[in-house]
Amino acid sequence: MTKTRWRIYTEYVHTRHIAEIVDKYFADYSMFSGIRHYGGDKERHLVIEIISLTVIDEANVIAICQEINTANHQTCCLVISEQVCVMTIADKMRI
Repeated sequence: MTKTRWRIYTEYVHTRHIAEIVDKYFADYSMFSGIRHYGGDKERHLVIEIISLTVIDEANVIAICQEINTANHQTCCLVISEQVCVMTIADKMRI
């Protein structure tokens, strides 16, 4: 099955509040923290990953980013979207 993977890159600030923002729009998502290297500087950042099926989710991703920008007092979020093939694999094979 083909779905869209959205990745939102933002500053690592107010992570509990960011989760509350994303919860309003999506029930299923992942959050990862990491170190961003940019222009010789290092900073903590957060990646929110959402796997979705519907086109309308783009509007929700934009709304999430706008709310995060306000909560983090930042200018913008970086958003990446790509089509991915998704499958689930059970612990036992059925023949």
